[in-house]
Amino acid sequence: MDVLLVEVPHSSASEKRVAMPPLGLAYIAAMLEQRGHRVEILDLNLGKAKLEQRIAEAELVGVSSYTQNYPYALAVLEAAKEQGKLVAIGGIHATFRYEEVLRHGFNFAVRGEGELAFAELVSRLEKGKDVRSVKGIAYLSEGKAKSNGVWRVRDLDALPLPARHLLNLKAYALPGAIATSRGCAYSCVYCSSRAMSGKLRMRTPESVAREVEHLRSLGLSSFFIIDPNFAYDRKRALRICSLVSRLGMRWYAELRLDHVDEKLIEAMASAGCEVVRFGIESGSQEVVDAIKKEIALERLLDVVRKFVREGITPVCGFMIGHPWDTRESVEATIRLAEEVRSLGGEATFAVQTPYPDTYLFRHASELGLKLRSCNWWEYHHLNPVIETSHFSQNDLRTLLFDALARLYKVEVPNVAPPGEAPAMLRVLPGVERRSFRSIALEKEAVG
Repeated sequence: MDVLLVEVPHSSASEKRVAMPPLGLAYIAAMLEQRGHRVEILDLNLGKAKLEQRIAEAELVGVSSYTQNYPYALAVLEAAKEQGKLVAIGGIHATFRYEEVLRHGFNFAVRGEGELAFAELVSRLEKGKDVRSVKGIAYLSEGKAKSNGVWRVRDLDALPLPARHLLNLKAYALPGAIATSRGCAYSCVYCSSRAMSGKLRMRTPESVAREVEHLRSLGLSSFFIIDPNFAYDRKRALRICSLVSRLGMRWYAELRLDHVDEKLIEAMASAGCEVVRFGIESGSQEVVDAIKKEIALERLLDVVRKFVREGITPVCGFMIGHPWDTRESVEATIRLAEEVRSLGGEATFAVQTPYPDTYLFRHASELGLKLRSCNWWEYHHLNPVIETSHFSQNDLRTLLFDALARLYKVEVPNVAPPGEAPAMLRVLPGVERRSFRSIALEKEAVG
């Protein structure tokens, strides 16, 4: 079949530039090509690029979206339906809200990891076979949504490399995205990673090194590990560092505070790592425990010092608006972020956002949270969509702006009204929210 895979605009309120290519679609495309299908990837973050014409040339359109950019997926659906095309949707929003997306008109929802489910769906459609038994898809039957669960890849090493030849890598600020694992070993209350991707599975160091070598053969000088915790298996992380150190590439990764030590930090530095990120989330240990983060804040500043000493910039992510947050805990969070910056690290701030199927979303009422919007456009980390037992939406917005103003030493004369928040690329003039990726981009520019 002729398949068009569409990445809809990310609509991020925290970053102006397209950071990385759509790695998930590139994996799916590689699997489809392996089965003999013709595939094209269209990333709408790079512009509309004759969307209607591309749809006309396809037999099946596959769309990928998150929650906050789902309205863009609906626009692609409308364009495809006008031409009578079959349309499938995948990604985290479709996984958890499959009934919603099917009732909006998508023919199929691909739930969980898409490579196996979507490839099987396409092959059966091509042969005119019944697709209703394909594991990992959902569909409407007599007006009712039916789901066949999810289909996850057991052996990540067995997957073909992402079809990067279908992407214009030069158009991306960070073209070398790579996944060395999937899933998560933790159950943080604000995150849906484990529900989406299941238990943690890891590629072998040798498999990772081969892909990094492939990136270098494409002319890339850096890579960006998108795993939520690169160093869960310390021995594996050290082996990867050893294998990639000879390649002379810069790289960036996300870690957990409880999975690093001095030897690993030194190994990462020697292997070319320049920026790492930790999700710290709060300056209150009580709040950290309540959100099931399972880290000890007393370690943080020492770890920051060690990374800075080795020439690696540690970026610590914090959130405001946890159900257990008080004025005192928010102040402790801001003070800890200031300490991180004083030591040479970086800190980023966001407002707590309960995404579908997170513990916070499912248990909002009993946690004292009031969801004030079901408009998915508004579900981004600069715009409060909740009230807590301690803070209103405006309180949370004010606290976020004040935190950023203190962190970056600028004045904030007024708080933007609620109606303007979802469309803002900046929090306020002069107060732009930095992110892990934007800090990595700064390193790229210097390098």
